[in-house]
Amino acid sequence: MCWRPGEWNPHDLLFVGDLDNPLTGSRRCRHPLCDSPTEGPTYCGSCNIDYRASKLTETEFDQTFVPRRNRRFHARPERCVVPACGRDGIKGQLCHSHYSVWRSHVRRTYGHDARISRYAAEREAWAISQEPFPGLPLCAVRGCRSEESLPTHLCYAHRNLWAACARESGRDSSKDLARWTETRVPFLLQNEFSLVPLEETTRLELLYALQKRDARGQVLRPTQVRKIVKLFVGIPSVALAVGATPGPSDTTCTATQSLIKEVKRDITRGLDAYRGIDETTKPVWDLRALDTPLPARTRTGFRVREGEIDFTPILQPWLREVAMRWARTTSPGSSALRDRLLACTIASRALATRRAGSDPAGLGFADMTAVVNEFRVSVRRDGKPRSNDSRARLLKLFTELLEFGRIEGVLDDLSPRFVLHTNEHRIKRDKVDEDNIGKALPESVVAQLDKHVDLIGVGMTYGSMPTDCIRAMFRTVYVLLRDTGRRPNEIGALDLGCLEYDGGEYQLIWDNTKARRLRRRLPLDRDTVSAVKEWTSVRERLDLPSRTLPFLFPAITDNAATGHLTTGNIGAAIRTWADSIPEIHSEELGADGAPLPFERSLIYPYAFRHTFCQRYADAGMPQHVLQDLMDHKSADTTAAYYKVSIKMKREAINTIKSLTTDRFGTPAPMRSSTAYEMRSVAVAFGNCIEPTNVKAGGKACPIRFQCAGCGSYRPDPSYLPAVEEHIRALKADREVAAAAGAAEFVIRNLDDQIAAFQAVRENQKEKLASMPDEMRHEVEEASKVLRKLRAGASKGAVSLGMPAFGPPGVVA
Repeated sequence: MCWRPGEWNPHDLLFVGDLDNPLTGSRRCRHPLCDSPTEGPTYCGSCNIDYRASKLTETEFDQTFVPRRNRRFHARPERCVVPACGRDGIKGQLCHSHYSVWRSHVRRTYGHDARISRYAAEREAWAISQEPFPGLPLCAVRGCRSEESLPTHLCYAHRNLWAACARESGRDSSKDLARWTETRVPFLLQNEFSLVPLEETTRLELLYALQKRDARGQVLRPTQVRKIVKLFVGIPSVALAVGATPGPSDTTCTATQSLIKEVKRDITRGLDAYRGIDETTKPVWDLRALDTPLPARTRTGFRVREGEIDFTPILQPWLREVAMRWARTTSPGSSALRDRLLACTIASRALATRRAGSDPAGLGFADMTAVVNEFRVSVRRDGKPRSNDSRARLLKLFTELLEFGRIEGVLDDLSPRFVLHTNEHRIKRDKVDEDNIGKALPESVVAQLDKHVDLIGVGMTYGSMPTDCIRAMFRTVYVLLRDTGRRPNEIGALDLGCLEYDGGEYQLIWDNTKARRLRRRLPLDRDTVSAVKEWTSVRERLDLPSRTLPFLFPAITDNAATGHLTTGNIGAAIRTWADSIPEIHSEELGADGAPLPFERSLIYPYAFRHTFCQRYADAGMPQHVLQDLMDHKSADTTAAYYKVSIKMKREAINTIKSLTTDRFGTPAPMRSSTAYEMRSVAVAFGNCIEPTNVKAGGKACPIRFQCAGCGSYRPDPSYLPAVEEHIRALKADREVAAAAGAAEFVIRNLDDQIAAFQAVRENQKEKLASMPDEMRHEVEEASKVLRKLRAGASKGAVSLGMPAFGPPGVVA
């Protein structure tokens, strides 16, 4: 079957790309009257020269300029103006033969010094009276479309090239000319390439690789192929010339480097398939050559880039074989495979220093100890030490691989003494830093970022998008990260119609791709909505690829992995922006009292999700509401997003413990922080000093949580929001009881509880109102800290309803 009929000429070994074929990376000149090929939506070489010399705008140039055809930029010139002449018009629209006759006529008529160009007006009348010449054969160079010029059977241009070559080499025989002609390429346009200079086998290999590209639907750029042809000249076979084939380092063009890698990969894969070699038996796997590709990481909804799996860093053949068997058998994801290979590489380094490292039957306890010690000192690629948790996890992956090998029968010869000893080969876990306040950015830092938001996107490039549009896009991305707390990939993948107006308020429609919960809704404030609408108006003016049209933030090109903005682009924009801000102060003061610089590496896209959660937690939002706002399935996950340090906790308790009262408002301060903490677990709206209830963690109240009437009740200002919420719940219960026709004592009990809790609330408010402003602010801040601690510690609200009775062992 012929490859690319109409474009590839197997006789001339010439490819002439169809400018209307989307798989050919050549287009017509952007000038409406020019059909010359070029790369991309630009002017061709001839029109570009005239455009720069004209000093006109592109619109004016397109409307006024008339392109001229010439041999340099067009496949074939127009015919000679002499009627019926079969030759090409080269000089003054005349063929070479008629031009010589015309030049002689002008000099005979007007003198030997006459300038021929002055008499162009008389040329047409003269041409009518001339005898036509028959057409000439084409140039002897394969694929050349110009007429030959006797006696060399070459066109004028190739004849001049041959003359220069003959002068330099001193060889001018007919045999030398024939050999020179066989390897010479024609003059090529932007959409053409010739395989004439290549050896026969190399030519077939390159054609095979180009056909594989077509099968994958990849764009073929003739100018890049021409560069590869130059590099492959003189090579008898790409597949067999191991180490002698030019590589990516032989060119500075990144696109050509990529094409060289791809061509060599396809040729090697084709040879392996011909020989019957399985890709998974080689030490380096090409993921695209696998019959069943390994599943890639899909956390962001798309596959990672295809590449290679290199097992060669595993030095021991037996260990490499079990790792390859594991990869073939389990088809792991890219992350799991990467971590397993890393674990094997670390173990391999240790075994390489052991005498029996290459002999699995000779390994023993000491060899396992050496392996574990290597894991204990392993470092990351940047040279920084790994955490103990990471080292322990990698060691576990290695031992699991050994167990897999034993089960599969690959490691039948492995010594039974080469095993992990629980006590001797243990890597201690990292100690938890209880003073770590999490990954949230301080609000003061966010305020500084807001002041310099005009710097975001400055100096960045994003495909062909104008600079002002780039800045507007990333400014909107930052606003959404800051105000919504959504994950970076969720922001990048927002639909164009992500705003929904309902009930007088706007909501953000977004997809929780991590948990596979789609079409989620989040309320937005007015400023955030304005930022999105402003970017939408800018986006409407852009000429975007069709694939990016459904998304609010388009991809950089139509050939990107996804049609929307990626997390990599968002991260690069945020990091570049943070580095460009002159000063960012932290909340910590130096020895001179001036604020210390903030660590800019802590400013990254996902940190704004932690900041969003921390902001609402500090405001005292209940944990179940915060959980819903973060769209977490588990409350424990939400609690991990905001933290309070031990120091803050201790200071908050010291501030509040002296403000504890009894149910009548009489001061009843706690003697110590420990006593306060013990009693704060009792009920949801105040401390309790009743021993049985405290011991049971607040689940054994003898009077069924009617705290406002209990002598053991000890409220303080930090419980005010909880007390007010409980009063509202009691009022709702009273209305329900009245509507249900409940007995009078039930209604009276609810009225008494409401009055008692209202008295508690008023006592606490009066106490706060009587404080100085500075002290009241301190108490309010301490109350926020304590409420946040309780929200994180509680797994659910304390039930205040009537207890359920039933047979023992039966749960109501």
